[in-house]
Amino acid sequence: MKSVSLKSVLEYTVAVCLALECDSIWKWTNGSGYFKYGIYFLFTVSMLGLLAIQKLKINRKNQVVVVAVLSYLLVFLVINYNAVRDTFQFVSVLLLFFVYASFTSSNNMLSIIKKYSSFIVFLACLSLIFFIFGSLLHIIHTNTSVIVWVNNMPREVESYWYLHYERQFDDTFGLNTFRNTGIFVEAPKYSLNLSIALLYELLGSKRVGNKLSARAWILIITIITTFTTTGITFVLAVLVFKILLSESKSRIVHFMKYLTLLCMVFAAIGAINYLFHLKAATDSYDSRIDDYTAGLKAWLKYPLFGSGYMNMQVIHKYMSTFRSKNVGFSNSLFRVLAQGGIYLLILYLLPALKIIIKGIKEKQINLIIFSAAFIYLFVSTSFPYNYITGCILACFWVNAFKKKYEYSGDLNSKGRMRCKLAENEVS
Repeated sequence: MKSVSLKSVLEYTVAVCLALECDSIWKWTNGSGYFKYGIYFLFTVSMLGLLAIQKLKINRKNQVVVVAVLSYLLVFLVINYNAVRDTFQFVSVLLLFFVYASFTSSNNMLSIIKKYSSFIVFLACLSLIFFIFGSLLHIIHTNTSVIVWVNNMPREVESYWYLHYERQFDDTFGLNTFRNTGIFVEAPKYSLNLSIALLYELLGSKRVGNKLSARAWILIITIITTFTTTGITFVLAVLVFKILLSESKSRIVHFMKYLTLLCMVFAAIGAINYLFHLKAATDSYDSRIDDYTAGLKAWLKYPLFGSGYMNMQVIHKYMSTFRSKNVGFSNSLFRVLAQGGIYLLILYLLPALKIIIKGIKEKQINLIIFSAAFIYLFVSTSFPYNYITGCILACFWVNAFKKKYEYSGDLNSKGRMRCKLAENEVS
C-alpha cells in the first residue's frame, strides 16, 4: 500500500481550498465569515508548509520576477488602504503562489492543479448522481436546507444531505428542473471550476491522448447539466480543438477527422446561436449585457487605478433600474477595470497575452489554447480574486518570460502535439 506523504496531504488541502473558496455555497451562508477565514488559514498554513519542506531553487531571474510582482502588489495595497484587510488577503494569496511557483520545481504547481482537478471530478460524480436521481427523476428528495445571502437578501436553498444543493431553477431547455450547481452557489461558478479541471485533463494529465478520458467525459457531461451558455460553448470549442489535435498516420482517418471537424464547427455555431437566442429572452442575458455597460462606465470614471478593491458601489450606480435587487456581477474583465483600473488589469492580461505570443513563436498549440481559454473565462465569468485565479496567474507570470515553458507540450516535426508536460507529471 502506497504511503501518503506530508507533501501530498498539504497539496490536497490547498487543492480543496481552491475549489471551496471559489464560491462554494458555504461562503454565502450565515456566519460565512468564519468559513472564509478558515479557508484562508488552511490555505496559508498549507502553502507555508509546502515551502518549508521543499528544496528552494533561488536564482537571480526568479528573484527579479518575485520582487517585481511584490513591488507591484505593494503599490496596489497602498492605493487601496481603505480596504487594507481584504486587499492584504488578496495580495498574500498571490504572493504565496508566486513564491512557490518561482522557487520550487515547476511540477509542484502542476501537482496542486492535478489534485484540484481530481477533487472537482469527485464533486462532478457526486453532483451527477443527485442531479439525475433527484432533480430529474425525483427518485430521491431533498431533506436538508440552508439559508444563503445573495444580494443582501436571505434565501432558503434545499439540499440532499448537505452534499448537493438545488439553487437555480431553469426552464430554458424545456426540462423545468434545477440546474446542476453541486455544492456551489450558482451554476456559472460550478461550470467555471469544471472548465478549469477539464483544461487540465486535456492538456496536462497523463491521460492526454487522441481519446477523451473517462474523467474528461464526466466533466463535459456535468458542464452541460449546469445549463450555462459559457460552459456549453467552452465544451464545444474544446471538442473541436481535441479533434484538430488528434494524431493518426492513416489518410482515411485524417480525412474523417477533418470532415468531422467541419461538421463539428457548423454544429457548434448552430448550437451557440440556438443558446444565444434562448438566453436573449431571459433576464439573465439582459443582466449580463448590463454588467458590461455598467462596468465600462464605472471604469471610465477612474480609468488608471479604479474605484477601489472590491468596491461594487460605483458599478451598482451605473446598473439599469430593471435589475431591482439583482446586483450581482458576471464578468472579471470589467470588475477588474472598474475596481483596479488599467493598473490591476496588467496583472491578468500581460502574462496571458505573453503566453499566447510565446506559444505562436514556439509552435506550442497547448499554450495558446490554455491562455485563450483563460481569457475567454475571464471575459465571461466573474472570478478575478479567487484563489484558483491566483494559482493560474502565478504559472503564467513565472513561465511567460522563461526561454522554455516548463509546463507545456510542444509540436513534433509533423506539427502534431506531443505533451511533455504529461510525460513529466509528478504523482
